[in-house]
Amino acid sequence: MADLPHNSNDNQNTLQTASETSDQTKEPFCATHRRCITASIIAILLLVGIGGIGCWLYHRHKQEAINSRGDALAAAIAPVIQGGQVKDVATLDKLIASGDPVYANLGRFLKAGVFADKGDVKSATALYQTVLNDPAAGDILHAVATLHLSAIEMDTVPPENVIKRLQPLVAPGSRWLGSAGEMQAAAYLKENKPEQAVKIYQRIASDTSVPEDIRERAKSLANSYADILGNDKEKPGNPVATTPASDKK
Repeated sequence: MADLPHNSNDNQNTLQTASETSDQTKEPFCATHRRCITASIIAILLLVGIGGIGCWLYHRHKQEAINSRGDALAAAIAPVIQGGQVKDVATLDKLIASGDPVYANLGRFLKAGVFADKGDVKSATALYQTVLNDPAAGDILHAVATLHLSAIEMDTVPPENVIKRLQPLVAPGSRWLGSAGEMQAAAYLKENKPEQAVKIYQRIASDTSVPEDIRERAKSLANSYADILGNDKEKPGNPVATTPASDKK
């Protein structure tokens, strides 16, 4: 990111420009990060959630149904894991209609991504909300659906709605701090609260559990906005706070 001016005559315009630049991170998230996060969630579900459900159903003599849905799931998610896009929507519809809560909600999540890629935010939002409203979807799928829903609604709902929705994902110790924090910071910038955005960026930059590339980006943004805010306070009419005379020794 290019260095921002340290002695600008119009820091407000600079802040607005920087905010618009930060908003551009939503498109890479929707396009590239969706596939990376989806691949991770699918791997976890296959190893843990679906495997556990498979064993349970096996002991209830439903192995044939498990195999059928498992084959359908593998066919649907293979392009995603390979970095492509889901094209066989009919297969996703079969997963959604399967009656199995894990398969059905994963199908809804993937189909929502298809709608989002096509620009059909309304349909994508409805499917993400269905996943979020179903406790059987599980914490991981809820978290990822929250991230994607927040990304596609960034320009259509009040920023405070996005901030509130993402709050559980930026709590101390959250594995989602990097992605959720970046979006929450963008929402604070839209709300014209750059001080709050800087705090989020600083948290991301200081958390060693966050991927290094996200930490470096957050550090750069935190420093840039902090410089702008510092310059704005030094402008005439915006005196920097001083220590009260009564407190001086």
